[in-house]
Amino acid sequence: MWFKTSPDQQAMFIIQGMALGLAAGAERVSVYRFDDTDPSGNNEAWGVIRHDGTRRDGYYALETAVRYFGRNHVCLALTQRIDDAGYARTAGCSIVYVAWNRTRSTITARFRAVRSYQPARLVSITGQVTAIPASESAEGYYDVTLPPCKTECEVEGEPRILIQSGPPMTVVALRPRTGTPIVLYK
Repeated sequence: MWFKTSPDQQAMFIIQGMALGLAAGAERVSVYRFDDTDPSGNNEAWGVIRHDGTRRDGYYALETAVRYFGRNHVCLALTQRIDDAGYARTAGCSIVYVAWNRTRSTITARFRAVRSYQPARLVSITGQVTAIPASESAEGYYDVTLPPCKTECEVEGEPRILIQSGPPMTVVALRPRTGTPIVLYK
């Protein structure tokens, strides 16, 4: 069955696919198709680069995944799954958490903050980085909003990438109405 996706859903899917592949132990993950090869428009246009050479959001998502999930950026030690909300890639130097929402309600993910000389960073799927100083953590945690999935959830919600130094820390999701924590990663 074919379904339409938007350029931002393509970008979300690339981040999710890369995280899932690496969490499953893949050494390499690739994206099909890199570019739209038929300028007449007779073929499906799902490349990360359009036939005119302009880049879709998926191109920047692929660039983000390569930059932050690659072995050269993170001192890789172990990959672990974080339940149904996302995945964490653990490392000796930095932790790269990738989390997204599979529901139609907004969820808050709570990441335990590590006191470090280097602030935690929140990275968008297209590579924009926002530093989060430890002083901005609420009671020793970073609360990150995970937006709901769009349409019929063929592509789940927009991933959030949190990077911080130190060992792997606890991650919980807060139930939408009650705020009750559900441990996703410990």
